[in-house]
Amino acid sequence: MSEKPVNRKKIIFFVTRPNQEKGLTGAVLGTQTVIDSVKDHADVHIVEIKHRKISGDSKFRGLVINVFDFLVSLFELVRTTIKLGRKDLTIYLNVASSTQGLARDAMAIKVMRLLAKSNRIIVHSRNGDFFRSRGILNSKLKRNVVRSSNAVICLSKRLIPDEKSPNALFDVQTLQGKLHIIPNTIDETLDRYMPIKTCRGRIQVLYLSNFLPEKGYLVLASAINLLYSDGLIDSFQFKFFGKWRTVEEKEEFRKLFSPTLISSGVVEISGPIWEREKAKQQYHEADVFCLPTQYKAEAQPRSILEAMANHCYVISTNHVSIPDMVLPGQNGILLDSVSAQQLAGALKNLRNVDIDDAKSESRKIFDRSFSIAKHNEKMKELFL
Repeated sequence: MSEKPVNRKKIIFFVTRPNQEKGLTGAVLGTQTVIDSVKDHADVHIVEIKHRKISGDSKFRGLVINVFDFLVSLFELVRTTIKLGRKDLTIYLNVASSTQGLARDAMAIKVMRLLAKSNRIIVHSRNGDFFRSRGILNSKLKRNVVRSSNAVICLSKRLIPDEKSPNALFDVQTLQGKLHIIPNTIDETLDRYMPIKTCRGRIQVLYLSNFLPEKGYLVLASAINLLYSDGLIDSFQFKFFGKWRTVEEKEEFRKLFSPTLISSGVVEISGPIWEREKAKQQYHEADVFCLPTQYKAEAQPRSILEAMANHCYVISTNHVSIPDMVLPGQNGILLDSVSAQQLAGALKNLRNVDIDDAKSESRKIFDRSFSIAKHNEKMKELFL
């Protein structure tokens, strides 16, 4: 007698997929880790939110295209929901933090509730300011999204202001029973173990992130020039990788350095890395990962986790949930304020640090708190 088929949970991921034209974002990578955590244990269906790159200066044209693309995506979500029987479904969304994105998410949730009130809706916040008040309409939409959802995933307790704080958006009662703290993890390619590369010769410093001023790449450039002025540059090699907003910004950045630093390879400036194997190789070759970020929407930078998993000492800031990852005196240093002088001082102080020991500690901290196994266990508990 044949066994009866096991009834598996049906999960719809209404998400943005990898898009080389617009870049591989942390949110997209994070979504894939969630999908990977449940795909072998559930009936998974992915409905893509269209994500076109819009050229030109017309904001109205861009808005029209965004609305049209979203309606097409929403139609596909409805079609998939009906095809799966409408009921007993779990729908997952990466909830936005911008007012426009929140309006989109609120509409999608409303439509799902109209199709079947009993469906389970899980929203995942990857923004550092989702739980903070940001204007009347924005705050109202956030409350609507949380109220209409069954579960809210947050990356760290540090991202939720105390309810007595003036910018706190939710009280304990609102989040009671809905809030799930599940930190980020990384994809399997970046997690694949490679023996630690000992620090020999020049200290290899890596910046790998989007080129936004708030991410600190300009401060790092100024710190490099201070090292150059002090005659200490021969101890280092710096590599910059990431997505530029314009070609002009990249060229202006290059002009910040002496031609000698560029021609000698002491400073290398490149674009984004799409291939995950190439990203892993850059982390593996680096001794120090530097992200002096003050980005307001920062939450839990995946690049720091990727660097830790690949044995990097980390220089970053005491900002949002970064102190969960970087433990001063163990695997890196946290800057209290982002200034070229303070960052240059941290780089100079590397001469007094056992970098190899700190690099090894980074991997241990990652395995202890952010491993794929721990992430998957928490996700399966929530979804299944």
